[in-house]
Amino acid sequence: MIETFERYIELMCQLEPNHVYQYLPTTDNYRLDRVLALCEKYQVTDATAWILERMGDIAGALKLILHALQDRVERVIATKGETSDRSFQGTLGKITGVLKIAIQLCQRNTGQMDPVKASELWFSLLDATMMPTRQLQEVSFTCPFE
Repeated sequence: MIETFERYIELMCQLEPNHVYQYLPTTDNYRLDRVLALCEKYQVTDATAWILERMGDIAGALKLILHALQDRVERVIATKGETSDRSFQGTLGKITGVLKIAIQLCQRNTGQMDPVKASELWFSLLDATMMPTRQLQEVSFTCPFE
């Protein structure tokens, strides 16, 4: 029976990766380590982060989310001036969404962690947030003194 659910999740990773994250919390009929491997194989980032969090690897989940955030910021920078305002706003909305997911992850887990580990988690989020902010400001604005 478990193999059937895992096969279904694998097919979903291949054909409907945007639905995997929504499906995983609805059932426990799978092995976390097996589904984690599938989500990593098919690069289903949100589901991978959810499984890592569920397995207790909060730092690993946050690292994965922050990597997705950095990828989106790099895409904005790479397409500077080449996209419409609507497309640019959509991309900024996606960046904001990823950032909210990272914040929620930290909020959910801070109370259950050692205070030092919790601080490290929040500071890694802060560091990762500040870098894209500086990069996006460089794209959006030019220095008035130049």
